[in-house]
Amino acid sequence: MKILIGGDSWGRGEWAWGGIVEEVDYEPFWAEFYNKIKGDNWPTIAPKYYQRDSLPDWIKEELKSFAFSPPAGISHKGLELYLTTAGYDVVNTSEGASSNKEAISRLIDVIDNNINLVIFIQTDPLRDLRPFDGFKDQFKTYDQLIEYQNYSLSITYDQLNNIGKPIICLGGCSKLNLSLIKNFSNLVPLIPSIPEWLEPDYTMPEIWFSDWWHEIGRQFDIDSLDKLLQNKKMQDLLESKKYEKYFHPDGRHANRHAWKAVSEYLNNYINENLS
Repeated sequence: MKILIGGDSWGRGEWAWGGIVEEVDYEPFWAEFYNKIKGDNWPTIAPKYYQRDSLPDWIKEELKSFAFSPPAGISHKGLELYLTTAGYDVVNTSEGASSNKEAISRLIDVIDNNINLVIFIQTDPLRDLRPFDGFKDQFKTYDQLIEYQNYSLSITYDQLNNIGKPIICLGGCSKLNLSLIKNFSNLVPLIPSIPEWLEPDYTMPEIWFSDWWHEIGRQFDIDSLDKLLQNKKMQDLLESKKYEKYFHPDGRHANRHAWKAVSEYLNNYINENLS
């Protein structure tokens, strides 16, 4: 069976400070930091350090003094790796920071008759507003943000359904809207919220804070800002020790243990329903 995965950074796997995957090249990164930020004459090629604990103390202090954080990297390929190990032919089009609109576009670009199943990992619907032109004029209340999310998801589900393949939908940093998705026959809302499925006492925020947050100004009333703050606090709980089993090390993405549980559940569903 050939499986196509689409989504954002959740679809890429487990993320950590200073990951080990090839797309994060630390040699020019450290050189740039010391040459441009610190201002010293640092060698063109600086040392590679993949984990925070491996850094010499003097570099840790330098980074601390500049309140500096290097880019996150992928430390485990998550769902893609587990499904590949289980014997499936897997194509993964997920990209970090992607919107649902962008993720669907990439699926459409590569899908063909050889694809038997699509797995879609839903992200923050507000990312579809990029480049956020007119955000402050369009959104002045919390309810308007929720209304747009529902509108955006209705378009997302319609576009997915029109692909014409069975599509298993998973809620990543955004929970599936079950009242909307039930209207689309090709979509299977297998796990509405991965965090809630893994941790039943956790409640997903209605709104996930990604890059749109930087567009917020004084246009929101106090009640709306209070609701947004409560959502942010709910989101940040994933960083706490209580949920480290499935969301350590970065507190923003499901880790390898989470994806192992999800992949086993997926595999059972595929064997029982699609084989």
